[in-house]
Amino acid sequence: MIPLEEMPEYRKDLSKFKVEFPELDSEQTARHPEFVDEVIDYLVCEGEDIFPEDLTFLRSAQVGEDRFWIWEFFDDANDRCYVTVAESGRSHCVGYDSADGLTPEQAMLADHHVCY
Repeated sequence: MIPLEEMPEYRKDLSKFKVEFPELDSEQTARHPEFVDEVIDYLVCEGEDIFPEDLTFLRSAQVGEDRFWIWEFFDDANDRCYVTVAESGRSHCVGYDSADGLTPEQAMLADHHVCY
């Protein structure tokens, strides 16, 4: 994993890095529906007009000590976006951004350094 101090200045520049993370076990991966209502509430607060059926679950991953779940959706401008839930211990963080040409793994790495 790329440490924070070696992260590129701009998020989109992560596209130059190969990033891989192991999948969570099947029980943890299956938890993704637990977060959908919170993800929708977060996106609506951020100004997105979105419904649960607009989200496509992509995968889960172990990113350092944190567990991640990531979905994609298309915003009103039809731009591909990612929304993540990162869980560390008993707390979790929701974040989203335009895909900017990043893979889901690159987006999770970016969010990992923002959330924790």
